[in-house]
This record gives sequence, C-alpha cells and structure tokens, in this order.
Amino acid sequence: MPRRKGAASQAGPRQTVSVTRFARWPVLAVMALCGVAVAALDAWRPSVLAGVSLYQFDVLKRNAPWDVEIDDRLVFFGIGDDVYNEIREFREQLQQDNGQAFTRGQTLRIMHYFTLLGLANVGAEGVIWDVLFDLPEDGNVDDLLAQAMTGLPNVLMVQASGDIDAGELPSASDLAYAQRFRVGRRTLAADALPVKPLDLRTLQMDKFADAAVSSGHVRWAVDTDGKNRRVDLVARVGNVLFPSMALAGVIELLDIDPDSVTIEGHTLVLPLPAEQQAAYGKPALRVPLTEQGELLINQIPRWKERVELDMPFYEYENQWATLKEFPEDVADTLRGKMVLMGTIEGGVDQIITPLDPAMPGAMVTFNAMNTVLTEQFIYPASRWWTPVLTVLMPLLAGLVFYAFFFRAWLAGGLTALLFLSLFVLPAWLFWGQSVWLPTGSPIVAMAGAVAIGTGIMLTQITMRASKLAQLLSRFVSPALLRELYLYGLRGQELGVERVEVTVMFTDVKGFTTLTERSEPEEIAEFLGLLYPMAMQVLEETHGTLDKFLGDGILAYWGAPDALQNKEQWACEAGLLLQERFTEIAEVMKSKGRGEMQVRVGIATGYVTAGYLGGKKQAAYTVVGRPVNMAARLEAACRPGCVQIEKKTAAQAEDVFELNEVEPLSLKGIATPVQAWEVTGLREGESIRGA
Repeated sequence: MPRRKGAASQAGPRQTVSVTRFARWPVLAVMALCGVAVAALDAWRPSVLAGVSLYQFDVLKRNAPWDVEIDDRLVFFGIGDDVYNEIREFREQLQQDNGQAFTRGQTLRIMHYFTLLGLANVGAEGVIWDVLFDLPEDGNVDDLLAQAMTGLPNVLMVQASGDIDAGELPSASDLAYAQRFRVGRRTLAADALPVKPLDLRTLQMDKFADAAVSSGHVRWAVDTDGKNRRVDLVARVGNVLFPSMALAGVIELLDIDPDSVTIEGHTLVLPLPAEQQAAYGKPALRVPLTEQGELLINQIPRWKERVELDMPFYEYENQWATLKEFPEDVADTLRGKMVLMGTIEGGVDQIITPLDPAMPGAMVTFNAMNTVLTEQFIYPASRWWTPVLTVLMPLLAGLVFYAFFFRAWLAGGLTALLFLSLFVLPAWLFWGQSVWLPTGSPIVAMAGAVAIGTGIMLTQITMRASKLAQLLSRFVSPALLRELYLYGLRGQELGVERVEVTVMFTDVKGFTTLTERSEPEEIAEFLGLLYPMAMQVLEETHGTLDKFLGDGILAYWGAPDALQNKEQWACEAGLLLQERFTEIAEVMKSKGRGEMQVRVGIATGYVTAGYLGGKKQAAYTVVGRPVNMAARLEAACRPGCVQIEKKTAAQAEDVFELNEVEPLSLKGIATPVQAWEVTGLREGESIRGA
C-alpha cells in the first residue's frame, strides 16, 4: 500500500499543536511598512510627531547627571517690579533738584545713564540691553544716555516679527540696519542654507544705534508644546547675516572680528583672537547648529535656585544707586564682566522652558551666551539617524514577534536591543556625549507597529482557535470544551471528583449483521447518520458524550457541570434516540440492510469523574458502578426500548410513563436488579418546560 504523502518514515516523539501559531511573514511585513509610513509622515509633517521627541529631551535634560557651569564673565541685572518704587522716589528727587517735571520713561533713562557711567568707571566689559529704545523721551535725556553708551561697548536689542515669506525682500531700513551690525561676509547668508530669513519689526533710535557697538535680534524658537529649547544665533536679512543678541554679546566679550564669522555646514565658526586662543586652547569656537540653523540651549536649571547659590544675578533697583553713589563697592564684582540688562517682572516677557514653567525672556540670551562661552553644547545627531531608527525599530519589533514562539532567547535578545536603541542609547549619548538623538518617531513607529502586529496576531490566533474549537466540538462535548478552556485560564491542574451522574449506554441491534454484509464505506455511511443524530440529541438534553463505541454511545448527565433533573433529561434523550433512529433504520432498510433498532440502558449513582490518564495525554471520563449498571441494562433491554433502574425511576416516574419489568439477573451483579421501561411522557408533562 503506498505511503500517505507527508507521513513520517518511523515513529517519533509526540508532536504538539500550538493554537498561538500565526502567519509571521505578513505580520513582519506590515510592521516594517508601519516604520516606513511613520518616517514618511515625520519627513512631511515633523510637527505631528515632535511632541514625543521633545518630551524625551525634557526628561533627559531634567535628569542629567551633570550641572551647567556658569561663565564667570557674565552678570545679569534683573529689572523687577520694585524698580517702579525706585523710579518714583528718584523722580521726586529729580523734580525737586531741577524744578521741572519728569515722566517715568525719562526718569528710567536717567537711571540707565548713571548705571552706564558707574559700569564704565568700574571697568565693566560691556552691556547687553534686553530693553528696547525705540521711542524718544526727551532730547536732552536721550542725548545723555547715548553719550553714556559711548563710554563702554553696548549691544542693543532689536525685535523681530519672525520669518518673512519666501521671495519677500526686506525693507530698506531693515537692510541698512542689518548691514550696519552684520556678521560674516555680505554674501555669506546666501550660502548659509540652514539660516532662516528675518523680518526686523522695530529698530532702535538712530542716536542709540550710533552709540552702540553692536545689535542683535531676540527671536526665540518656540516648539509645538510652547517651550523654548533653541535660539537662532544668526538670521538672514537680505544677503547678510544678522546676529542674535547672544551672538553679538559673545563677539563683543571675546573681541571677535564680526567679519571673520563663517558657517560650515551646520556649524557656526567663531575665529578667536590670539588672547582668547590661548585661553580656549583652540583657534576658533565651533558652535553646532540644528538642521534649522539653531543652537540647542543648554539651559541653566532652576535659575531662581541658582541665584541663591552661584549665579551672578543682581536686582537692578539695588545696583543702579550703588553704581551712581558708590561704584567702588561693586568694582571687584563687575570689573571685566559683560552685564545683561533684562526685565524679570512677573507676567511680562516670560517664557516656558523644559526646566522652568516661567523664566524671564532675557534668560534665553543669558543661557545661549553661557552655552557658547563655556562650550557646553548639546550636539544634534545627524539628520539620518532618526529616520533610519524609525524604519529599523518596527522591523526589529517584527523580528521579535517572529522569533518569540520558536526562539525565546533570540526574542529576548532582540527585545533588549530595542530597549537599548530607543532608551539607553539616547540617554548615553545625551548624558555622556552631549548629543541629542530624537527617538520620538522611532518610538511612535515601534508602538504603532507592535499594536498593529499584535492586532493581526491576535486576529489570526482567534480565528485559529475558533476553527480548532469548531473541529473539537465534533469530538468533545461543549461542556468539556468549556471546562478545558476555564482550566486553561486558571492554570489549574486537571483532577477528578466524586459526583452523582446519570449514565446512558446505547447499542444498535442489527449492526453486527450490517458489518458482516457491507463494505467499510457503507458502515461509515451508517455511522455518519447515527453519530450526528446522537450528538444533536445530547446537545438538546444537556448531555455529555464520553465516547462512541462503534455502534454504541456512552454518555452521562451531571458532569462536568451539575444538572438538575438529570435523570429526566437522560430518559428524554433515550426516547429521542429511539424516535429519530427510526428514520435511519428506514433508510438502511430501503437499501436491503435488514431491521435495525436501538437499545438504551440508563443508571444513576456516584462515580469518579475527571481527566484520567498521564501527563502526556488524558481524557475526561467517568468510572464507577453506574457505568457498569447502564451497560448491563442496555444488554438486557428489548430492542427499541429504554430501560432504567430503581434510582433513575424514582426521579422520572412523575414525568414519564414507566412499565416495570421482571427483575433482571445481570452479569457481574450478585442480586437481581429491578428495572423499568420508559414508554413516553405522561400526558400534560414536559421536561423541556421545567
């Protein structure tokens, strides 16, 4: 006889079937496509996924194991709310001494005048004004302030409204102002691709601009979450580069030639004079820029706390009078320092950073200058790393799915690699190398791929389990399927129990003759009619099929689930078998296979029920006296009848018509057994309506 295709050549170990197997390659392909889709979305609309990377940056910055050093050449003069009290008192004194009225603006500029004189006297390096002098106050007052500005280097602020539209040319006043305080070659901006254009909105008064040595913009970069992490060190106005206040302050403090500033790729190069080269040990400061031409600010955390510790911060309302009356008291503190004047008034000019919910806007300039001067840069990773990781991480997650069910160690290794790539690597780069590798898109891609992959996998497993359950339902009763499912969920051992059941044995008279006279195909045809009919009857009467015994059936009621009126349901099943078998008998008779009838024996009592067998294989069954009794009753039963014993009859006599028969001498039972035949339901009774 030819060997069945695919059959093993020899017996081997028992094979197991896993319901959790699924088509891995489609899952892997879909997860890989998820990475490509997220990478494309990030390239098309970076702001959509930026939030995750920004949150990652904030977590890394807040938990950095190092603190930010503050350059000792920087000093911050904060103009707070109390300055208005000083203005009021000084204004009254001015009016008393000069016999004329002064406005608050005039008074404040006179205070600035004395402050500049004092700073010049103590040898300060210069002043950076985060204050706008765009409107005249009084000719004489403004002349005094402009004259004081010539006493030491001053860097003036100019506001900017942001980017201009593509192709839009700057105004003549903007271009003239930018050319006056530009950095680098005049045509450098045209070659500096990452540098963004700038619209200068409000310019300083000419007399102050003439007195200043430099000027810079204060355009901040605010991310999609409303926080400041970056600053434009340079911007493009026409064909020239216009510095930020931070860059202008650095250039003045280090005495750098503005014309020598260049941009190489995404690096701003600041050539140092000989004295600074000796101090820094290098010919130039190389400032890393992002793809958008911005500096990632290494912000000073908890700036208010640092003020109490080591930050050179002074309240303007206290310092200006000292500089006016007793400059020698602060000479050692301010000599050689670059002083940043800025507003710290609550609610005015406040920004949000990853480290502070409310920080004065002037601190952006202070932080940016400190980042450059101390070279505590945060280097942006290469632009290709994020899209590469975005594509690779879902693919790696897909490989985890692929390996999980047959190479657990490989799946574990790949999972560890995922964790290292998305969380450990960025932390090590940021904390150890000061490199920021945004992994927001890779994390989103991996999470999306895992969700999609898990959905597909669970769908496939559910469909496989459903098909398996349908297949098993042909061999195991629904009650046993449910029992196995619940035991699997609870993770309990399958055991046995003592329980009262009603057992039924059936046999077909004439089946032996059929097997002698018929081919195997005809016998299979007969059983193909008998078994489905029997299963349908058991399902309708809440019975549990134990097994088919050729032409016979072993079934019971009351296990694995308890059942009220189990004796009555068993009798109902016996009668239904007799009734429905007549149709099968007629079919077989029409084919010349002779008379065929069913014998049914039913007994009730306590049995041991449960999964009997070994750890490799077990089957749910019942063992005990009622099983043997039902088999003997069936053997002694007249063809076409349902025969029951005393205990079953006691529970069934109120619902069914019973005919007592002569006591039976049954094999293996010492004493005669009293028995009854079930002939039908009593008039007006119905077990199904109970």
